[in-house]
Amino acid sequence: MEFSKIEKPDTKIYEGKRKLYCLPNVYPIPESNTNYKSLCSRYWQEAEIQLSKLELMTPITKVFCEMIFKDENALEILSKIDEFMHDMVEKYANKGAKIVPVEEEEIFSSYIDWANCLKVVHSKNVFAKILEFYNDISSRRLSFISDVINKNLNSCEAGLLIIKDEDRRKIAFPEDVEIFLVIPPAYDDILKFIRDMITGKLEK
Repeated sequence: MEFSKIEKPDTKIYEGKRKLYCLPNVYPIPESNTNYKSLCSRYWQEAEIQLSKLELMTPITKVFCEMIFKDENALEILSKIDEFMHDMVEKYANKGAKIVPVEEEEIFSSYIDWANCLKVVHSKNVFAKILEFYNDISSRRLSFISDVINKNLNSCEAGLLIIKDEDRRKIAFPEDVEIFLVIPPAYDDILKFIRDMITGKLEK
């Protein structure tokens, strides 16, 4: 269910069920201009508003965030990746939510390595081979994330999953978990900004 246009969820329908509020992760662009930074700031503010409405149904007690594989260093790691994401996760942690690491270190490291290899290879044959390795490790990573959510999200609980939307679409979530998609209005503007930057229509 997409939540971008829902003012208040029907709480009775979902009573007693496990719920997962899925928020697309947006990534900072090093040395990006102020327009992009303003879009990101607006995005996370809008996300917080939408999540607060969902929490009228069930408060968030677990936070599942990609790129985190050591919970004791989670906020420190996030502070180095993205200040906006860090601030949101920290707010929920301060309210008592548990930050649950969703990555396995070796799988995640291999995933990043193969992704980086795809960016630099030129030969079609080599690209195809590397793509096989990348797809395999990506599948293992998403399966691991699904297992972590299944093991840590208890009945009647709600969790927040922050992950790249492309990856979220590929995850086979447990059948008894109700999925709510949180799509802030600024998300489309961010995607357009990135497309225009890639095609050369604007500068960073």
